[in-house]
Amino acid sequence: MASLDTDFFQHEAGPLTIRLAGRLDGNSAPAFGRRLAEHLSATATGVVLDASGLEFISSAGLRELMTLAKKLRQNQAKAVLAGVTPLVNEVLEISGMNPLFLHAADQTEALRRLADNSDGPPDRLFAGGAKA
Repeated sequence: MASLDTDFFQHEAGPLTIRLAGRLDGNSAPAFGRRLAEHLSATATGVVLDASGLEFISSAGLRELMTLAKKLRQNQAKAVLAGVTPLVNEVLEISGMNPLFLHAADQTEALRRLADNSDGPPDRLFAGGAKA
């Protein structure tokens, strides 16, 4: 059973970049959530999730991404998923979570999207609260 490897990097006066590699599932999601809470400040300008190495995501992993999206939305910040694999993208599409995030081909494009103020935070699921 593969685990999840994560690297957190805080850009000076900029977004938090998180590299995900492996499986974000029921075994790894709680630890990921704790690490995320430790690194994510209330003044976060945005988050880049480099998912190019993410092989699998379960409902527990989706819950952590939903929690991240809600926290960022409260701070009027954005999250960008970079390099999402086809399998993980399919799970995000089926779950209806793709609209919560901006998307980019790689980290460079993700950082550009965060810097581009014309990309507002995705609102679809959070206008007046999460919709069922």
